[in-house]
Amino acid sequence: MTTTASFLEIAALRGAFLGGAISATQLADRVLARIARSDDPAIWISLLSESAVRARARELDAEAAADPSTVARLPLFGIPFAVKDNIDVAGMPTTAGCPAFAYTPAETAPTVARPTVCRAIPSTLVSFLADRARGRQ
Repeated sequence: MTTTASFLEIAALRGAFLGGAISATQLADRVLARIARSDDPAIWISLLSESAVRARARELDAEAAADPSTVARLPLFGIPFAVKDNIDVAGMPTTAGCPAFAYTPAETAPTVARPTVCRAIPSTLVSFLADRARGRQ
């Protein structure tokens, strides 16, 4: 699997998972490495710890090893995703782009909880998309 931007396309990742070309742990390592190489700190408001992302990926790999039908049954299996910083993720600060309004929720919003039930892996909270939509560079 390539390390270009296209390697993060869901269809390509799904095919790689189904074909056994990549594991959730391998993908998590690649995504974390790409985040580390990013030279724009304005993209990430918060990051899940690398150990938490890797632990979740290992859990998914163990689940797939125990039941090989898991990957085929769950279309978001192992897919990393970012969460806008105004949507609650338990234990991570919700800021809506304004640290003065930050709070740390105890529960995760259903919008985030549903993909994780499908075995997707949240990794970051971002403000980047909203800032671009408002014309900020």
